[in-house]
Amino acid sequence: MRRAHTEQRPLLLSLGVALTLLVLAAPIQFTAYRITMAWSLEFLALSWIALRTGNKLLRFGALLVSALVWLRLLAIDSWIFSDPQSYTLIWNARFLTFIVAAVCSLLGAYWNKPNPGALIEYTAGHVIMLWGLSLEDLGWAARASSVQNLLSVETVSISILFAIYAIILVSIGVATRTAIHRIAGLGLMGFVVVKLYLFDVWQLGRVYRISAFVALGALLLATSLLYSHFRAVIESWWKNDQAST
Repeated sequence: MRRAHTEQRPLLLSLGVALTLLVLAAPIQFTAYRITMAWSLEFLALSWIALRTGNKLLRFGALLVSALVWLRLLAIDSWIFSDPQSYTLIWNARFLTFIVAAVCSLLGAYWNKPNPGALIEYTAGHVIMLWGLSLEDLGWAARASSVQNLLSVETVSISILFAIYAIILVSIGVATRTAIHRIAGLGLMGFVVVKLYLFDVWQLGRVYRISAFVALGALLLATSLLYSHFRAVIESWWKNDQAST
């Protein structure tokens, strides 16, 4: 046993050095937001290799690179554009960076779904996606509203964005018969309702408050109609999911 452990030391050392060089290669070769995208792709590659080889060190290295991606998104990439008028909405480097990071995280979760860490990667992917969409939404609000109404427009548009995203998740869960998407969508919708009653209602003017309640009510009505129309099918899928687990 000791001999086998000793023989693994050169391999572990080589893997550690390789991971370090890969991480350092991104900022040496690229600049600005491209570093984040390179690290996101590196995380995805390491996750795939770790899954194929069963190597725990590579898995740890992938999580380390993922943490670096989060740090760059939070500290640097979110602040690429200081002026909302200086970039094209959606079609810009910041949103592309968030999309790449989110897709890589979701793919990593899909590949590692038998492992407990897959849930963290799945959640991280959707958080990054919503994060990027929220930045674009705030940029749109800054362009479309006056200074006096900016907070109201931002608050309402973020709530509507989250509600639409939740509906999309529920719809994907229904279409693909996957419980995780349905649960995530319903959980996000619950967050929107709590946000609306605990925060939005105290921050919005009358017109924006009415608009927020009407929009959310319409989305909730659409969700209930979707559920009632496919109730028997959805409940049978839910039972199948529970039986399979």
